[in-house]
Amino acid sequence: MDKARQTLQELAAHMDCHREIRSAHFPALEADLPDHVGNMLRRSRSDRGWSQRRTAELLCISRAQYLRYESGAAMPRLHTASLWSLVFGAPPAILLAPSQYGRRERQVPPHFFQLSDWLCRAPTTVFYDTLNHLQQLLSVQVELPDPEQCHLTPSLMSDAIKEVQGYEIYLTVGANLRLVRQLLGYSQEDMANALGISTSHFLSIERGDVTYSFVMLPRFAYSMQLPPLALTINTRYYKARQALSVRFNAVLDLLDQLPETLREPAMQHVVSTMTLYTRGQGARQQ
Repeated sequence: MDKARQTLQELAAHMDCHREIRSAHFPALEADLPDHVGNMLRRSRSDRGWSQRRTAELLCISRAQYLRYESGAAMPRLHTASLWSLVFGAPPAILLAPSQYGRRERQVPPHFFQLSDWLCRAPTTVFYDTLNHLQQLLSVQVELPDPEQCHLTPSLMSDAIKEVQGYEIYLTVGANLRLVRQLLGYSQEDMANALGISTSHFLSIERGDVTYSFVMLPRFAYSMQLPPLALTINTRYYKARQALSVRFNAVLDLLDQLPETLREPAMQHVVSTMTLYTRGQGARQQ
């Protein structure tokens, strides 16, 4: 089966809930988004103890550009938000909470992003064993995920990051958006009108030859009744994000079972465990 046919079949599986193309007054929905995004960027960076310069370098943008995002003066591009999700371990949609777009997203507790290193870099066995150990240590019962579903390898993460850094995500989203549109029988003009953009801009998005704000992804999702991640199907980023989402939800399930007074100690325990693991790996490599 060629890749295009496989992609089409996977996208078609998300079409059951679609009834008709939807539109909204997007400017009103998005009026407060820059501030929400800026606050979440600041929060994730502060939890890690990183400077604005270091965060900007990890996101492959200038410090000046990062400052614009964190201050709410501008919205990150799709590739920047996607890279943020791979660096910090949370779905890109978390950046939208508590806006209208993010109202269904799970709320992350204070200092949650201290766990980013564990979410993104821990081998599957280390992640799973730590999660299981925490459950026993804290006497809570949560349904642990299938290890295969949260399986991450350094090569997968590296490939996903390179894919996003190389702007390939725009080509993929554009191609998959075109497949969905054709599958549902909409014209490019129909889609442009629903999204509140010009037809020429929509054509550029479908071709993948223009970068744009990551807020376009929830617009696509709303208009087509699709999960936003579906438009990145059959990419390394998609595979990495699926595993990260399983990890993210498993950790939140565990933290949700704890009283607030125990959440911070539990997170510190994980940070200490990951620090010891990293040091051990470094010693073995010497």
